[in-house]
Amino acid sequence: MTAVENLLVNYNFSFDRDSTFHSITRIILQNMHHVSRMSINELAEFCFTSPSTISRIVKNLGYKNYSTFQSSLTRCLGEYRFHNVIVSSPSYFGLEDQINHLFSSELDLISQVKQGLDIDLVRDLATCLKGSNHVAIFPYVAILMELSLQSDLMYSGICCDVILDQTGQLSYAKKLPNNTSSIIIAPDGPAGVSHFAALLDAAARNGNKTCVITSSTSARELRKADYLFSFEGKQSICDQFATQAIVGAITLAYRELIF
Repeated sequence: MTAVENLLVNYNFSFDRDSTFHSITRIILQNMHHVSRMSINELAEFCFTSPSTISRIVKNLGYKNYSTFQSSLTRCLGEYRFHNVIVSSPSYFGLEDQINHLFSSELDLISQVKQGLDIDLVRDLATCLKGSNHVAIFPYVAILMELSLQSDLMYSGICCDVILDQTGQLSYAKKLPNNTSSIIIAPDGPAGVSHFAALLDAAARNGNKTCVITSSTSARELRKADYLFSFEGKQSICDQFATQAIVGAITLAYRELIF
């Protein structure tokens, strides 16, 4: 997860819109380029707060200190156009061509996922989930189908947690109880595969079952998963359509078992 994605997720999921945390993350998001050059004292003055409050907020975001946060933000801004690519398209494309390319890319990707999806493996995973005491879902950024699956699991009496905070996912995975099944959504992204590989190893402790949904470029390093679903990704935000489609298929298979 990039620094900007981390800020957006925490901003969107901070429930108290009038809180200091929400207000300051909003100021940072609206002034990212300036913040990347500000000292902690300058940012505190800009936000009408204290340096200690800024320090506490960046630690809540998962960073060791303000310097680490600022370095991550600066690096992200330098590569922003790469990180926030909706879909790769030639630079000479006009808006209409870009939109047409976006829709055709999505259709091609979903068609490819559908053709390559192993229905028997989906059913086996659904059966595995039904026999679990606990299910942990580790999403990347997008979260839609994950909530549908979480709702159905809870409805059928199985505790299911969706761990949105990527900075805390690894520590959470290391504490999973026995008979927990984990689903890790790991699209190709700027964070690379190392985070997902560590997450997989932690989640698989004590014989717990794991499922990974990823692009083919990362599949080799994550092949230790008990259930592996991969697709030929576009290395862009479009890949989220593929991960959501696969989670949707798993949800449908689980509903077949409980209804």
